[in-house]
This record gives sequence, structure tokens and C-alpha cells, in this order.
Amino acid sequence: MKTTLPALTAPLGKWSLEKSLTRTLVMAVVVLIIVSAASIYILLAFIVDAGQVQHTHQVIEQAQTTLTKMIDVETGARGYVIVGTDPYLEPYQRGRASVMQDVARLRELVADNPRQQSAVKSIQALIERRLVVAEELIELRTTKGFAAAQTKMEGGAGLRLMDQLREASHQFIDTENVLLSTREREATSQAYRAVAGLGVLVTLVAVMILFVGRYVRAEVGLREQSRRLVESLNAELAQRAAALAAKNDDLKGFAYTVSHDLKAPLRGISGYAQELERRHKEGLSERAQFCISQIITASKNLDRLIEDLLTYSRLEAETPTLSEVNLTDLVQSILRDRSHTLTELGVEVSVQLPPLVLLTWERGLHQVLTNLIDNAIKYSRAAKPPRLNITAETLAEGVRVSVADNGIGFDMKYHDRIFGLFNRLVRASEFEGTGAGLAIVKKLLDKLGGSIRAESEPGAGATFFVDLPAATAAATPATLEPTS
Repeated sequence: MKTTLPALTAPLGKWSLEKSLTRTLVMAVVVLIIVSAASIYILLAFIVDAGQVQHTHQVIEQAQTTLTKMIDVETGARGYVIVGTDPYLEPYQRGRASVMQDVARLRELVADNPRQQSAVKSIQALIERRLVVAEELIELRTTKGFAAAQTKMEGGAGLRLMDQLREASHQFIDTENVLLSTREREATSQAYRAVAGLGVLVTLVAVMILFVGRYVRAEVGLREQSRRLVESLNAELAQRAAALAAKNDDLKGFAYTVSHDLKAPLRGISGYAQELERRHKEGLSERAQFCISQIITASKNLDRLIEDLLTYSRLEAETPTLSEVNLTDLVQSILRDRSHTLTELGVEVSVQLPPLVLLTWERGLHQVLTNLIDNAIKYSRAAKPPRLNITAETLAEGVRVSVADNGIGFDMKYHDRIFGLFNRLVRASEFEGTGAGLAIVKKLLDKLGGSIRAESEPGAGATFFVDLPAATAAATPATLEPTS
């Protein structure tokens, strides 16, 4: 009896502690994921609000530029009427040649604001009428002399139109200033929320570290108790003690991971959720098992989201380093890395590249082509069979590389949207990903001085065209041959 009773007591205490630790860890993991997701959401909202503030500044600047050019037009026309020499026509001609382009740009900037669109139409009408009056004055001065032009000018039509134009422009700018103040307040509020969210996250991580430390100490005490009893227990108790030691080491490692940095807790969340699924599955209900599976999936998705966000934000500070890159070798290297996936899905691959060596940023171009090829494979996997076509051609202004597939395609009205950060046209349950791939591609090409566009129809696949500037083209070795 002296041997049997302790052998029963130690495992029961261990089992009770493990159940408590499992429940608490699951709850802590769920809370951390929710807070992390909320912090990411607030940060993204702040980025959007900051972009809106910048956009409003652009609108105000464009409106002021348009009004300034019309003042130059009026000054030039009046100067010519008074003096009658051609140099006074230069500001008039410059302003007249570009002012309507400025109006078109202004209309484009306020495309999302019906009220301001109406104001731009009124401004445009006043400008057109003022240009007609100015043209008539100049024509009179040229053909009939100063007296006829002066009589026309003293009628005051041009002056009244300019006064109306100034008033309409100032009302437009005042409206934008009100909108700017609102957006600046919202951006400031989002910034405060982001800081508060990070503060909550740091606090929760610290609390979890303390919690894990508490249970580590409890586990160490239980291990010591088991060690003192091991001499009187059988081989099964020895195996349980070894498992307890391994669990203790895992908990110590987890505590270190949590304390490493703000991103590390997410890796710990995923790792320990998998640990629960693998080693404690039998002791959990079906609902608990389902929750753990969801935690693992959500952790992976959130990790990819954070990585993509970090990748996107780091691109701004990264300086491209140019080197000679063999385009054919680069494409073949990417395809080799995906040979297993291509074979498994039965993808028909066609590569038709001229012998090109580019003087470009190799890492950036590799990332661009990798993202486009991965998207083509992902969105065409349901086709029978999937097809991937990669071509390139030299143009007068540079080099164009195209990546085409026969996948699900998209409606061209969403063309600009797909290159925005985290913008997706499909549900995450249908196709994996975060929606950052094409935004990263566009940002990389912006740094290279290139561009990207797409052509597609729903259900008819998509073709993405990457244009690299002529400055990236280097000498072409004659020994290279096209690949197909």
C-alpha cells in the first residue's frame, strides 16, 4: 500500500494541472489572437486615414494651381490689351494650354465626392467662359486696336467672371479644408487607438509570461515530487516522469519565445496550439479540438498577414542593387522550385523568352515573377488542364514580361483595386492568401521605374504585363537561345 498510494496520487495531480494549464492556455491564445487582429485592423485603418489626408492635400493644391493659372491667363490677356506686344501673351498661352488639363485632374481627384464634382463642373464652366472673353479681347486688340479692346474690357464681363471663379474656387477649397480637418482628426484618433492596442498587446504578453512562469514553477515542483517517488514506482511511473520533464522543457521554451519580441508570441500561439492538438487531443472535447484547429489556422493566416505587411512596409526603405540577371535562368529557377506543385496539378507550362540579360534588381524582379507565377498556379488549379504561359519581348521603351493563365479571371472594373494592399476579389475559404501579393509587386516595380497592368475576363483567365524601363536592359549574349 505504501508504494501504490503515492503512485496514484502523483499522476492524478499531474493530470489536474495539465487540464487547468490546457484550458488556460487555450483562453490566453484566443485573447492574444483577438487583440493582435484588432491591433492590425486599427493599424490598417490608420494607414487608410493617413492616405485620405494626403489625398485631400493634393485636391487643395490642385485647386489652387488651377486658380493661379487662370489668374496668369487674365493677367496676360490684360497686359496684351494694354501694351500690344507678344511677350505679354506668353503667360496667357501657357495657362490656356494647360488649365483644362488641371481641371480634368481636379475632377479625377474628387471622383468619390458628388458635391465637389458638381463644384468642379461649375468651375470648369466659368473657366471656359473666361477663356472665350479673353480670346475676344485679344482678337479685338490685334485686329481693331486698343480702343476697341478697351471698350470691350470696360464692359466688365471678364472681371465679373474672374470674381465668380475666385469665389467658386475658394468655396471649393473651404469645403476641402473642412474635410481635411475631419480626416486629420480621424487619423489622429486611429493613431492613438493603434498605440493603445499595442500597449494592450504588450500587457497581455507580459501577463502571459508571468502566468507561464507560475505554471513552470508548479510543473518543476511536480517533477521533483515524482523524482523522489521514482525509486518506489514501476517503469510506467518512470516514463511519466520523463514525459513531465519534456513538458517542462517545452514550457520553458514557450516562455522564452513569448518574451522575445512582439511578433514572437504569434509563433508561440501556433506552436502551442499544435502541441495541444498533438499531445492532449484525447483529453479534450470535440468542441475544444475544433477550437484548437481554428486557432492554428487563424494563427497561420495572421502570421502571413503580418509578414506581408512588414514586407510591404520595408520595401519603402530598401534600396535596389542592380546586377546582370539572365531572365531565362531566373524564370526556370522559379519554376524548378515549384516543379512538384506543377506536376501534382498537371499544369501545362509554356516559356517563350528571347535571350535577354537585364541590368536590374535581382531580388525585386525575382519577387515580382514569383508572386505572379504563384497567383497563376493558384487561380487556375481548377482548370482542365491548368495552363501557365510566360513570354517576354523587347520594346522601344524597355522590356515587357507577361504571365498568363486560364484560371478564374476577374472583371476589369476591379483592375485598379487588385493592386491595393489586402484587396481580394475572392473569399479566403476558396483561395488561400492575404491579398498583399499584387500590392507588393506594384511597389517593387515602382522602385524599379516599371509598371504592371492586367487583362482578364471572368472565367477566361488573366494576363499580367510587367514593363521594365529601357535603362534595365543590358548586353544580350549571343549564346542564349529562346526557351519553351
